[in-house]
Amino acid sequence: MSDKFSLRAVMKTDVKDFTKKFNEMSEQEISTIMSEHKQFVLNKVYKFTGRIIKGEGDAFWITFENVTNAVSCAKEIQLELYDKYVGKQDNEVIELRIVITVGEITYKEGDIFGDAVNLASRIESITPEGEIYISESANLLLNKSIFPTELIRKYDFKGQKNEIEVYRVNFKYNTKRLDGFIMFVDMRKFSNLIGEKEDKEDDSIRNIEYFLDRWDNIFTQASNEYNGTILTIIADAYLITFKDVVEMNNFLQQVDLLWSEFLTKNNNFENYFGIGIGWGRIHLYKKMAFGNHVNFTARLESTSNQ
Repeated sequence: MSDKFSLRAVMKTDVKDFTKKFNEMSEQEISTIMSEHKQFVLNKVYKFTGRIIKGEGDAFWITFENVTNAVSCAKEIQLELYDKYVGKQDNEVIELRIVITVGEITYKEGDIFGDAVNLASRIESITPEGEIYISESANLLLNKSIFPTELIRKYDFKGQKNEIEVYRVNFKYNTKRLDGFIMFVDMRKFSNLIGEKEDKEDDSIRNIEYFLDRWDNIFTQASNEYNGTILTIIADAYLITFKDVVEMNNFLQQVDLLWSEFLTKNNNFENYFGIGIGWGRIHLYKKMAFGNHVNFTARLESTSNQ
């Protein structure tokens, strides 16, 4: 048995880097996370009279009566995920790319078929995390007095006779404000790890990766243990915030001990780190942290000694 739906909006959601993000978790942990995520999506879909057709692990196929309902749902999903995970470390964050197309689809045996379905899969491949991309036909039917859109460009997708215009829905992320201790940490003489001999470039890169892996492990583990939040990582530099001065002090002692032991083991006496610590307001927009107190702490670190 099959049913025809005319001009149904089709939404596809997909978790960015699902396999990579959860490959170190147990099956039970993954099941719990995805069950919570599915319930979150279900609640939003039902609010806007959508219908989840099927789930494919970390992805969902959903239909709506019209494009504006679909985009309204997608907007709430993206903004609430942003609110939930802002300031969290990358391995804790679920980031979605959402695609919306429109067209006549066929429902059969718990699945959907049609050009709109095929096109959604193609557009998904070029959609960044945290964004909502829609097809040319969906853009024509969207109420743009509510949701302005921006043309990305035309794409020559496989299976499509003509080039397809793809649009991004412009919806607002609110800048978050956090008050707390601000720590800027930077490895000293990081560039010295690279070396200068071209014929040993591969060895240099492997050496850098060896140091960065340990550096990252120490900061990630200590942050988790002492309730620090890593806001930004720029190569070897970390911007971290704490709410409690005692936990921040314990964090520093552990990081200093573990990194010093690592350097001693590797006969390295130059790649210690500098620290700048301040207190004040941090502004967070998506994955970007900024503000006068952040800038001051970074400048403070640059003047510190080993």
